[in-house]
Amino acid sequence: MRYLFLLMSCLLFQFAYAGGLSSWVKSTPGGNEMEYDGTSTYRAELRWSKCPDSSSEGIYFHDWYFYRNYIIGERDSGVYVIANETTCTALTFHSVEAFNHYVAEHHLRPSLWMRRYDPIHPGEQLDTLLFAAFMLSPVTVPVLLFYLFILGGLFFGKKRTRLKIIFLVALPLWVLITALLQWCPQSL
Repeated sequence: MRYLFLLMSCLLFQFAYAGGLSSWVKSTPGGNEMEYDGTSTYRAELRWSKCPDSSSEGIYFHDWYFYRNYIIGERDSGVYVIANETTCTALTFHSVEAFNHYVAEHHLRPSLWMRRYDPIHPGEQLDTLLFAAFMLSPVTVPVLLFYLFILGGLFFGKKRTRLKIIFLVALPLWVLITALLQWCPQSL
């Protein structure tokens, strides 16, 4: 029995992805995959899962954003990459001027919301937001208590001012807008 357990555990560890706690694999909005293996090189690799016969391999990003079926970002300092997810091709720029000119010419800079990614923070920022709310609890707890105080005063008090109503609507609206923008991976 002991040998069977040892054999099963060895086989289990052969199939386990052991890149570490910081490793991740996420699908992009265009259907491809970004992978970070948890190493200290601080670069995520783009894999063309939509076009497996694509000849371009080893596209790395240090910092990127998704916009209109493109992945636009920086590979290393001074090396910029624009990957087209529909054609599975990538352009590399070694000059920031040429990169900015191409981005402006092809309208690849978002006008409303640019959501940037890096390998350490792959996209699901809810845990980061919750951690920040916990660490900022000396600020968030008094704000929430003040919110409840104003809410109670609105229902049980006689004086209803426009400022109270604006505050009561603005705080949940701000949280809702932030959550919606975090949910959408594309830049707008």
